Parts: sequence; C-alpha cells; structure tokens
Amino acid sequence: MRYSIHAWLQLELSAPVREHHIQLRLAPLADANQRVVDSRMTLVPEGFFTHHRDGFGNALDCCGIMAPHQRLSLRLQAEVETLLENPFDYALVPQRRERDWIRHALNEAPRLWDFVLHRSTRVPELETLGAALKWPGLRGDAPLMDQVQGAMGWIGEQLDLDLACPDASDTVEAVVARRCASAADMAHLLIAVVRAAGVPARLATGFVDPDFFAADPADPGSRSMPETPWAWAEVLIPGAGWRGFDPAAGLVVNDRYVRVAVGRDAGDVRRMKETFKGEAPACKASLTVRVRSEGGERDGARGDSDPVEEETAG
Repeated sequence: MRYSIHAWLQLELSAPVREHHIQLRLAPLADANQRVVDSRMTLVPEGFFTHHRDGFGNALDCCGIMAPHQRLSLRLQAEVETLLENPFDYALVPQRRERDWIRHALNEAPRLWDFVLHRSTRVPELETLGAALKWPGLRGDAPLMDQVQGAMGWIGEQLDLDLACPDASDTVEAVVARRCASAADMAHLLIAVVRAAGVPARLATGFVDPDFFAADPADPGSRSMPETPWAWAEVLIPGAGWRGFDPAAGLVVNDRYVRVAVGRDAGDVRRMKETFKGEAPACKASLTVRVRSEGGERDGARGDSDPVEEETAG
C-alpha cells in the first residue's frame, strides 16, 4: 500500500520565548517492511533542522528557532509504501525449536535483551498486579504466533478501548483498575505478558489506514479508529522476526500500518521533547493528522480529525 501522510503540529506558549529547540519522532521509519518515498518538514516561523537516529534506530528530527516567538507551526508531508501484505507469510520454525531460535537470536544480538528485561510502571512484573488481573501467561504447547494472538484476545476481553486517548495514559495498575485503556496501554500489557515468558517484545508507534478501520454500517458494534497517531506491540516471532500485534483492534499488523518509532515502552518513543529560553512555564501542543491511501475514500480536506492536544513543559 502507498500512503500520503500529513501532520500539523501547532505549539502555543503562554509567553514569548527567545530560543526554542524541539526533538520529534513523527516521520515514518524506513525498514524492511516499509519504504519512505519522500519525507519533509516545514517550520513557521523559519528555523533550522537536523536529522539523527536515536539508540533504537528511529528517525529523530530536531528543529530550532532562534528568533523571539510565542507560536510555532510545523508541518510534515510524507509518502510511504508499506510492504507487509501478509504477516503470516514466513518460514515456519517447528514449535519444539522456537525457544532455541529465540535463545540463538539473543546470543547473536545481545541488545535484544533490552526488550526482555526492561521493566517500568507501564510494563511491570505482572505479579505486582496480584488479584487485579488473572493473566494467563504463554504456554509452551503451541506456536508462539498463536499464543500471542491468544493473549491479545484476552487483553481485549479485560480492557475497554478508549478511542479518545491513543497514547499511554497511565500505569498498568491504574489501567487495570479502571478497565479502560488507550491503544498504547493495551500494547504495554501485551508486552508485559510476552516478556514474562522470556520473549523479546517492544512498543511501536505510527499511523493506521483510516479507511481500513472504518466502521461497518452492517455492524452496530463496530467503530472507526480515530485519525491520530497509534500504538501497538511487536514480538520477535521465530522464523519471521518482528511482527506487530494490535490489541486495540484485535489484529496482527499488516501493510495498513505505518511505523514511526519503536522502543522498550512509551518513554522511549515520545513524540515531542522541547526546551526553550524564556518565561513561558508550559506549552500547549495540538496535533492534527491526515492519512490517505491511493484511492482512499475519505475527503482530503485539512482538519478531518480532531486535534490531539498535549501539555508539555519547557
């Protein structure tokens, strides 16, 4: 699939600042499953850009404005070709050899241990949840792909998706207590289940095809996904490598997803980090996203979706 992605980030400060530096993880990532045809950013007022890779290989765009200002507008335009049409098309490893495959992968690439051993308030040891959540764990009598899909379905039964909040909204304990979660919260819980079995798992952020996830008029229970940044989990599957699992939608990730960044949890894939010189104590950020596939059905007018607002400190 080929996608056109437009994102508008608007920042408004409570008082003028005289110097402003911003780090962004917003542009699509080029990897084995997607090809970035074009990606560019523009900034008003005019500033400068530098481009880097972070420790996880994500594209990190840094921009700076040296002139006094109180408002900032940044626009991303990207063209991406996604290639993973069938996530189940890979060389199968016999179930009895899957654990050996994972051990070999960890020995060959020790940095994969980051995605096994890392724990945080978002991805804790599941035993800390106690009786609040009777997690099933992963069994050893079925292929890992099937087990992860089973765990994904279990999470969908435990938590209700909050479509108004695609980003990580709280600790796992708080999410489980209220039984309502963002897409990232549900992905974090799946990551915790997979890591408890000693299997590498990580968080991925990006965008989804809004036409693919449109509500079915024949199904009163179906809902459209919001046109906002999204999050899902990725698991190292023997024979396949990294494969994505979206508990919020109950789907294995395919070419309808556009990946932007990966990390151990949401702390590694923060969309924006900023610093400035001035008296403004905080900054309100409003993000509007538009994703269109070739031949997409939705109107291409700017502002189709509601902005995602964030509060950030300088």
